[in-house]
Amino acid sequence: MAEIYNMTNVSNSGNIIELTQSVNQLTGELFGFMVLIAFFVILFASFRNQPVSVRFTSAAFLTTIVSFIFRVVDMTGDLVVTSFVLLTAVSFVVLFYERER
Repeated sequence: MAEIYNMTNVSNSGNIIELTQSVNQLTGELFGFMVLIAFFVILFASFRNQPVSVRFTSAAFLTTIVSFIFRVVDMTGDLVVTSFVLLTAVSFVVLFYERER
């Protein structure tokens, strides 16, 4: 059976950051994005005692911070960071709008 991705060069990495950057490059920067999505879902589920708007805003804000870190280590592109920043901004607006009512 043919491999989907050629993983032969991944083992030449010296540390975990190089390994994840190599895997991310092989997958077309989808690995970093999917890690951020998984991080968002885990955070959203872990704030289960809060209202949904607070859960969503908190998870979006913390995921945005992690996306900045991922951008620094070249795990994601600018589009992913911008998307999470916009998601956080919209969720803050919705949260403040709900608090005013």
